[in-house]
Amino acid sequence: MRKPRWLSWTGIAICTLYLALTAWLVLDAQANSDPKSAYILMQLSVMLQTAALDVIGMGGWLSGKTWTTVYLLVMPPTLAVLYAVGAMLGSVLQQ
Repeated sequence: MRKPRWLSWTGIAICTLYLALTAWLVLDAQANSDPKSAYILMQLSVMLQTAALDVIGMGGWLSGKTWTTVYLLVMPPTLAVLYAVGAMLGSVLQQ
């Protein structure tokens, strides 16, 4: 059975890796009793995205939001970009 043309296994692999890393960091932050360490661990998987929002002037958009809200707002576009990058990388590697 052939895979659909729009499906990219490389994109799925990159997204899965990112989701696994994010889950590991969040679970480690929840298990950590030190508030500073927990904050840093929660911030790690969305740090680049929030920095990019700061650059385009939308950094204040996430201030005061809960971690759940930040993750729900930042993760879908991040996964879309990672999938697109993986699809492009996969097509380059297949040639």
